[in-house]
Amino acid sequence: MPGWAADPVVSNLKAVQRAGTKLVDITYDLAAATATVKVTLQISGDGGATFVVPAVSVTGAVGSGVSTGTGKALTWNAGADWNGQYNPQVRFKVVVDDLVVVTPAGFALIPAGVFSMGDSFAEGIGHDGPVRQVTVSSFYMGKTEVTKGEWDEVRDWAVGHGYTDLSEGAGKAANHPVQMVSWWDVLKWCNARSEKEGLLPCYAVGDSPMRTGTTVPDVNWAAKGYRLPTEAEWEKAARGGLSGKRFPWGDTITHSRANFYNSNAYAYEFSLTRGYHPSYAVGAEPYTSPVGSFAANGYGLHDMVGNVWERCWDWFGLYAPGAQTDPRGPASGSSPVIRGGGWDYDGAGICRVAGRRDGRVGYRSNSLGFRVVRSSVSSGSGFAISGDVAVRTRGWILTLAPSASQNGKVSGAGEFAPGTAATLTALGNAGYVFSGWTGAAAGSANPIAVTMDSDKAVGATFGPDTRDPDHDGLSNYDEIVTRRTDPAKVDTDGDGYFDGTEVGLGADPLDAAQGPVWRAECRASATKARTVEIRFPSAVGRTYAVEVSSDLSSWQVLQGGLAGNGRVLTQEVVIEGQAVRYFRVR
Repeated sequence: MPGWAADPVVSNLKAVQRAGTKLVDITYDLAAATATVKVTLQISGDGGATFVVPAVSVTGAVGSGVSTGTGKALTWNAGADWNGQYNPQVRFKVVVDDLVVVTPAGFALIPAGVFSMGDSFAEGIGHDGPVRQVTVSSFYMGKTEVTKGEWDEVRDWAVGHGYTDLSEGAGKAANHPVQMVSWWDVLKWCNARSEKEGLLPCYAVGDSPMRTGTTVPDVNWAAKGYRLPTEAEWEKAARGGLSGKRFPWGDTITHSRANFYNSNAYAYEFSLTRGYHPSYAVGAEPYTSPVGSFAANGYGLHDMVGNVWERCWDWFGLYAPGAQTDPRGPASGSSPVIRGGGWDYDGAGICRVAGRRDGRVGYRSNSLGFRVVRSSVSSGSGFAISGDVAVRTRGWILTLAPSASQNGKVSGAGEFAPGTAATLTALGNAGYVFSGWTGAAAGSANPIAVTMDSDKAVGATFGPDTRDPDHDGLSNYDEIVTRRTDPAKVDTDGDGYFDGTEVGLGADPLDAAQGPVWRAECRASATKARTVEIRFPSAVGRTYAVEVSSDLSSWQVLQGGLAGNGRVLTQEVVIEGQAVRYFRVR
């Protein structure tokens, strides 16, 4: 626009993580036509595709009142906002706004302030009150309802840019309000208008602007694009700066003030003409009027009551009590609020500025339209984006490659401070020995020290133990010289037990009839007094007997025929009044 200052320029943007800390230092140069600007930092963790990394703990040349010049510096505390991360594709976006505000054409500035919201006349049906004090931040509202001509212009662009299910809407003429559009249509149209004009859309589903579908979007209230007003914004704007009045101009209504249905049912309807507005009840319905046909209120807004109902963002529900600041309605619902009344038969009662009804999300009517608002408008802004920066807010991670789990185990992996050494130890399973390291370690030293200067993965290989080729736990020497068993067979007598297991349990690995003797583990029961639990491992297909002795020389069967199931079996024995007893399992 002529007369606006040149946009601010950000240049020479650099970012680097401060050595030995979780702080990132960012420097940039700043030029602008104004002496000071507002600086915002945005951070990406995906190489600039999105900027959603938290940027809360930022100090230095950031925020409002930053002076122009070179060598501007700010610091991001990544440890506070983004701890436990390592990412080599972090980018930093420094956004500058000169805060020079010019109200755009067709909009009115609604100043920030407190107003009394609700039905001060107690004329509603229970959901128009109670009156409470509400503070609303400044915003910009369209002076008129969105026309069919405006709808068509944006929709024509939108259908070629991903908005595949946007309704055509309806309107009596190009300068009449658009109607027959749902809440979903309106949200998507607002986004389309924002994108068409190069503004950040307000409504998003996930990381993308809402362009299709019926998923309730998230709202970026700080975005400069178009959106629906909140209910509080709508009522503050409709009142036009007047307090406690029934209508935007006072307490009575006539056809000279608005396009509404005069039902003669209210004491404050002062029109001599009855029914539909005589100037517009011509031809077929709807009986809308061209936008801006009636005098503006104190904020310069036309048709805030009458003509068509206007959609709001908030879900319909009872007002929350007490004073509030920038309320945005209930967290969920199914019917957004509609405000202002329309041309149709409902009469003047619903044209009160406190009047409200629910307008279902998919509902379309020839007496229901909308107008748009914007949270902020500025004449000049600029930004710059850094290249990829590696940011680390955790130690280096040492992981084990898949090879480390084959025929052996490796211990010592985890997270380590930069520059420290991680010690890995490899231990082969029975019949296997450590062969060597793979991945970020090499050689056959065991244990081995790995210097942690990055994330690393280390594997280990294990080969057969040539001293025990049959993997039964006995070395060739022990089998041939001492045990007289076969070093090529893991079970010389074929009784189902490895030779090494039989030797360890006191059985003869050459005598299949003998079988191993299992010593029982005995312990006091945790749940029954004066009771001992006898626990022993069992094998599927074998039976066991629990034996008892008082002198370790003669044994008697206490419980026989116990079938093994591959798990630990438990037997309970009451020992109250008994002499010293020993137990074993065969």
